[in-house]
Amino acid sequence: MTLQPDSAVHLPQGASATNSIVAGEPLPGILLDLRLDRTTFIAGGVIEPQIVIHNTTGFDANIDAGASAAAPGQPPTAGSRQSDPRWWPDLRGQHSPGGRRLASGESLTLSSIVQLPFDPTQPVELHATVRVGLPTMTPPGSGRLVDVDVPLQLTAPTPDQELTLELQTDRHQWCLQATTTGGAVPMEPLDVALTLHGSRLYGERAPLAEDGGVYAGRWGLEGEVSMANGVVVDRPADDPFMVSAWAGGPDYVTAVTQGAVPAGP
Repeated sequence: MTLQPDSAVHLPQGASATNSIVAGEPLPGILLDLRLDRTTFIAGGVIEPQIVIHNTTGFDANIDAGASAAAPGQPPTAGSRQSDPRWWPDLRGQHSPGGRRLASGESLTLSSIVQLPFDPTQPVELHATVRVGLPTMTPPGSGRLVDVDVPLQLTAPTPDQELTLELQTDRHQWCLQATTTGGAVPMEPLDVALTLHGSRLYGERAPLAEDGGVYAGRWGLEGEVSMANGVVVDRPADDPFMVSAWAGGPDYVTAVTQGAVPAGP
């Protein structure tokens, strides 16, 4: 089947479901499934939708996918981080770098951390995009773009859903403790992200381990910082740098804190 390059297909919205909220076959043999546990969340939380792609064709496929939150009919709200420092950092971009190859007969699950607006009165949609490329497409290297827009409902958070962060860091390690404004440990694991900024340094880290609301790790060997997304950046031993840390979840409003590390060994 010959497909036109970069043409868009809009999948129909399905009824709300526990996991799969939209499913379809935009190309013969390419099955897509957008999964989210629900469609009502607190304003200012972060969610992690999953895009599941099944390749039942006889060819390898090139896949590029991502998700974001946006007001209906508007572009993604990434620019909001310029006016609100709590906005989740874009650690990996809206799409996977360079796309991924999905072999014939295999499946792939991609997830994105999506920041929701902090205003509960703002209408918002989950906007997911998938670009699929097959060797049968003309011209070679072209792709089919699939857009999915799912309306979300935002509710106002309670005081128990607001977070307080405490960051301790030096040139070798860091520790972040997250509690509710009332001092309680969050009832669920949080998404946590860190960024480093210095005169000759920029890096990002997405830690996974936590114990009772405490997240910790090491920056790596002297002279470099190894990031979870595969980025390795130079860290001269005498340079000062700034650490910013975010934490949030689908039931907790994203919070941010910062810590300065002075020059020295």
